[in-house]
Amino acid sequence: MPRSALAKRLLGALTLAVACRSAGPPPTVDIAPAPLPTPSVAAPAPTTGAFDPAGRWNLVFDIQGQNLEVVMELVKAPDGSYGGSLSSQMGVAPITKATLDGKKMSVTFDAPGGGAGSMTLLFDGRTVTGDWSASGMGSTVSGSRP
Repeated sequence: MPRSALAKRLLGALTLAVACRSAGPPPTVDIAPAPLPTPSVAAPAPTTGAFDPAGRWNLVFDIQGQNLEVVMELVKAPDGSYGGSLSSQMGVAPITKATLDGKKMSVTFDAPGGGAGSMTLLFDGRTVTGDWSASGMGSTVSGSRP
C-alpha cells in the first residue's frame, strides 16, 4: 500500500476516534431486569376428615401374663359403620359392632368358645392401645398397623 494511502487511512481513523471522544460517553440505558416469576407453591391439603382405622391391625392380647397375637381386620361399611373380624390361633371371631368416637373405638365381638367379648381401643397414628374382656377374663391390648 502506498504511503499516501496509508496516511489517509490513519488520518481517517484518528478523526473518527477524536469525533467519538468529543461526543461524550455513550448514553446509558436503564434496563431493569424483569422480575423473576414467583414460584407457585401448593398449599398443604387441609387436614379435614375424621380418622379412619379401617384396615389390618396386628394386636397382642395379654391373657394372664401370656401374649396372644391377634389380627384385627376392620372394614368400613358404606353407611360409615364398622365391622370385621379378629383372627388368632384360637380361631376367627366376628366383630359384631364397632363404634368410633374420634380416635376411640368400642368393639363388641363373638368370643371363641361362646359369649360376647369387648374391647376399648385408643388409636394414635399407626399404634393402638386399650383393654379387652371376654369369658370372665380381661386385660390390656396393644398393637400397630403392619
